[in-house]
Amino acid sequence: MKNNLRMCPRCQQITSIMPISDIYFSLLENKITDEKLKKLSSQQKKDLFKFLNPPSFNRRPIWNILPPDILFGTLILLLVFSILYGYFESRISLLNGTIPLGLVLIFYGAIRKKLQNTFNKKTKDQQEIAAALSLKADEWSDSCYCFTDQVIFHPKNEKIFTLSEFFARMHPEDAV
Repeated sequence: MKNNLRMCPRCQQITSIMPISDIYFSLLENKITDEKLKKLSSQQKKDLFKFLNPPSFNRRPIWNILPPDILFGTLILLLVFSILYGYFESRISLLNGTIPLGLVLIFYGAIRKKLQNTFNKKTKDQQEIAAALSLKADEWSDSCYCFTDQVIFHPKNEKIFTLSEFFARMHPEDAV
């Protein structure tokens, strides 16, 4: 049987530690069953919840997720439907409706390569961010909090962090 006992590298105690994922989700769901968490003041709980936030992706707009050809195809489809609607409802000539469509196609053809290169670069950057974020998420899920010393440590490499240092490590874009 695998030994899952974790010990604080600073105070050498086993009973005063808890995985930060357990702390975070207990505070998130407001289901505090552990005695160590019950003893904390409400301000300490708020601070723990704030600083133990797991790493996550920033939200991206739809045009950074979908390829430009799909977005442009949707725009062309909307233009075609509006041209057909105008033709059948208002008896606008198809020639007058297809001129803007042709201009949009020419414009997109001129800038397509640049848009595609920009999209590919952003996608590659996002994949690199996702890989780095995956490593941080693994570190976050393995880390423990010592209630005695009020520090966070990783059981495998035994690096010790304060709450603010750990938050800055997990969220460098939000660190002050």
